[in-house]
Amino acid sequence: MMTLHDKTLPAVHAVILDMDGTLLDTESVYKACTLQTLADLGWPDQFELIHAMVGLSSAKCDAVLMNHFGPTFPLEQYHAQFKVKRAARVQAGIALKPGTLELLDLLASADFPMAIATSSSRVAAEQHLTIAGIRDRFETVVTVDDVVQAKPDPEVYLRAAASLGVDPVHCVAVEDSAAGVLAACRAGMSTYMVPDMNAPDAQTAERCVAVCTDLQAFAALLVKRVPALGRSTTDIASP
Repeated sequence: MMTLHDKTLPAVHAVILDMDGTLLDTESVYKACTLQTLADLGWPDQFELIHAMVGLSSAKCDAVLMNHFGPTFPLEQYHAQFKVKRAARVQAGIALKPGTLELLDLLASADFPMAIATSSSRVAAEQHLTIAGIRDRFETVVTVDDVVQAKPDPEVYLRAAASLGVDPVHCVAVEDSAAGVLAACRAGMSTYMVPDMNAPDAQTAERCVAVCTDLQAFAALLVKRVPALGRSTTDIASP
């Protein structure tokens, strides 16, 4: 199901993609590791808290934890245990979100500019994209380590657009979280949401050009805005 807004949309010259929860099925991994770590530390069943952390950088998640549990929260111990659990899970493999390869193939077939703008660290982004088998698809990967302010600040999206040499107004952003949607909109980009852990509230949905069920649905809308993409896949498929 998709919700479309009737807007006059600018030409699209680049696509900038969030990573966790959008291309990679990692948000579920982070959720499970966080829940188990908090339970091990004596705070079980923190489901509502976990959902408030979706789409945020590690530093912002730390702030959420400290605000919720207070100044005595053992943050260093939490980090150490979380990282052990996450490493074990991701080394076993990282699944791609449905439609990821099809979307990347579509963009690559037309040599269409694309980049990643993620709240993850450089180390995590490089490792997780490599494990998932798509690191070589991207020349431009902008991480939280490359900016001063993380999402929902627009800096990571603005830096990605600058790296591609494209005006943000001519960039399309794809996000799975409210924080990411807000960041992309603040950057002035046409923003599409493919929800992962949390469905959008009314305000988040209103910020989007469309809320899509999956990346295939987004790709179909993108081809309508950039007809050359559809022609390029036809050309490649022809003998």
